[in-house]
Amino acid sequence: MGDHVPPQDGLRARAGGRVPKGTRIVLLRDGRPVGEGEETLDVALSGAGVYRVEARVPGWPMPWVITNPVYVHDAATRETRRRAGDWPGPPSPPSEVRSLASLDGSATFNPEHDPSSWMDPAVSVPGEGPDGTEARRLAFRLGAPTPSQAFTWCALVNRQARDLAGYTGLRFCVRADGEYRLWVQVRDSNPASADEGLEWWLASARTSVEWREVQVPFSRFRTGNRRTDGRLDPGETRALVFVLDGASVKVGTTGTIWLSDVGVYR
Repeated sequence: MGDHVPPQDGLRARAGGRVPKGTRIVLLRDGRPVGEGEETLDVALSGAGVYRVEARVPGWPMPWVITNPVYVHDAATRETRRRAGDWPGPPSPPSEVRSLASLDGSATFNPEHDPSSWMDPAVSVPGEGPDGTEARRLAFRLGAPTPSQAFTWCALVNRQARDLAGYTGLRFCVRADGEYRLWVQVRDSNPASADEGLEWWLASARTSVEWREVQVPFSRFRTGNRRTDGRLDPGETRALVFVLDGASVKVGTTGTIWLSDVGVYR
């Protein structure tokens, strides 16, 4: 499973084994059923596509087993799909870039984490950014949730009120010792919010072991606040945050992420 097979005559899908009595095994091609059997399956494949199997047990509304796919594609289709899944190319150069340090207020990011997690308090690291510039280091170990601490996190936080109206979004450079999903967060003023009058807006970015430039337009940020005022207002920015939690990395993960050139762009 997970492998690629070139299209050819005679390909068949076989599935089965020790399953509950009456289990219905369904073969899907590109998400649509193309064959099924009771407790076992043996059918000819109907052409190129992405195949997987679901096993459904009587009395349960959800599938009992969902397999990984098998890809039946020719070389040209495989290459097209591979390119579609590649890292995005570098973003178009913005017309204007402003670093946080060039704006009013503090550009300092401080480490914050829950009691079960750990972060290196040494955040500023001169010479570790692109071309030997200064970087901010998020060295972390994400703790496990407990009954008294259901949510665990590690973050770099800049708590500074700013007027970022007129800018398109946030820009920064990032690299890491591995591939992680990193939450980028903008907190703006919302008096109706239960989070100290702030609404938390999130977007995600991926890291790699090489420096990458990331541009996150304000229009891409989303909120889960039930008392949302409906829009991110950059002119009422109250904090900028880079955060890892159990939704972005596995509990127990230890790693290091470097950030540099944090600012805004038009």
